[in-house]
Amino acid sequence: MLHGQEGIVIGDRNYHSPQLQQQLRQEEPALELLTPYKNKKRDPQPRRSALLSHFRYRIETVNSQLCARFRLKQVWARDLWHLLNRLLRIVLCHTLCFRLNVQFGNSPLQLALLTK
Repeated sequence: MLHGQEGIVIGDRNYHSPQLQQQLRQEEPALELLTPYKNKKRDPQPRRSALLSHFRYRIETVNSQLCARFRLKQVWARDLWHLLNRLLRIVLCHTLCFRLNVQFGNSPLQLALLTK
């Protein structure tokens, strides 16, 4: 899934494995896998793990909003052009709602506050 990609990949606690990170470094040297420590109580870097968990939570929240509010799981497109156009409109709409919430002083991901 990550073949030919580069950058940082954030995983959850289940992906914390030194063997997996070593294998990924050998197969894809341009990728870096960041995961919180497997056992929260014995974590040598709790602040780093908390920050990674925070990022994962935000990503999961946005993914849930895209699936629930914009019906992203349902694909009506019959070709790639229409699919990409739909995805672009959905991301643009979500970004606009995020920006409006910030402008109105609401929590950025509380999209339901825009309909009140």
